[in-house]
Amino acid sequence: MQIPYFPKLKQHDSVEIAAVEGMGGVGKTELAIRYSRLHLQSHDYPGGICWLQAREQDIRLQILQFARIDLGLTPPDDFDLSEKIRWCWRNWREGKTLIVLDDVKNYSNIKPYLPQKPSQFKVLITTRLKLDLASSLSLSVLQETDAILLLGQLIGEQKYHVLKAISRMKSWYLSLKKLGIILNCLEEHLASGKNVHYLCQDETRVGLKTLTGKVITASGVKPTVSVKWQRENFWIYGAIEPLTGKHFQQEYPKLNGNYFQQFLDWLSGQLGSDYAILQIDQAPAHVSCAINWPENIIPLLQPPHSPELNPIERLWQFLKKSLHNELFPSLQDLRERIQQLFEQLTFEQIMSISSYNFILEALFYAASY
Repeated sequence: MQIPYFPKLKQHDSVEIAAVEGMGGVGKTELAIRYSRLHLQSHDYPGGICWLQAREQDIRLQILQFARIDLGLTPPDDFDLSEKIRWCWRNWREGKTLIVLDDVKNYSNIKPYLPQKPSQFKVLITTRLKLDLASSLSLSVLQETDAILLLGQLIGEQKYHVLKAISRMKSWYLSLKKLGIILNCLEEHLASGKNVHYLCQDETRVGLKTLTGKVITASGVKPTVSVKWQRENFWIYGAIEPLTGKHFQQEYPKLNGNYFQQFLDWLSGQLGSDYAILQIDQAPAHVSCAINWPENIIPLLQPPHSPELNPIERLWQFLKKSLHNELFPSLQDLRERIQQLFEQLTFEQIMSISSYNFILEALFYAASY
């Protein structure tokens, strides 16, 4: 299968027009954004790139707003709206210009307001319609094997954005039985010939405020527990390997992108020459574009609002249960207690806590190919 990048713009109705057609959810808008950003970076459209939302908004008002704000054009007040649009096209900034009309529902309604200057304007339309245009690209839902080929062609880009694109593919994103296919592809394209670990990462906050829990007392005796309400705390950043029970953890004062970056850099050093696929949730600290992912760590986003899919959450529950009803005079005492708990943890305990069936099946699948 050949993955088309973009149709060549051809002459149509006095202006060059191309259309990206297909049903909802197949990536028409993403493809148009990709095309626009590429040519914005290479300065191929000195006249500008004008993006218009065509679905439920009046494109005439959007054109006028773009012309006034971005180009400094002020059409005569005595013109009606259609005349003002034509005036803007005639007085547009010199140079090749791209006009993008996203999600067109009725082409005949917008056609009268398109530019009519063939030497300058190029129009790109995304639509669910089947338009009778000379230059069109029809997209359909990718089959599993085609999606894998697409991943192979995208893999040269920055890893986080590749994995975020994967997470939007509903056939993989919402069906955990496809996780093995994802792991196999990531190992093949991003970590070929390397030892690859599958790690699950998350953070938890611990502090001096007492965690209360159930206690055993004699029949008829109401239990009493001393509590502290101090709010001093810190965060534990951790990662565990369900297959072997290995665990990695570091303490940081807050949860934010800067400390997450420090944890990633530290974890990268712990891996040495090995690679790791790191399952993470979509917390802002994790998905920030400012994160510089180490070469040997491959992020894999789990669906939003689904902590139950990350087994490290059960490790945090296991650790905090041991802290129930305990009082700590200072954060240092709490640190020492947590360090003691980690030292007492065995690989077998972590494997028992974290070895979810869907993860083990995916790892066995990936290892079999």
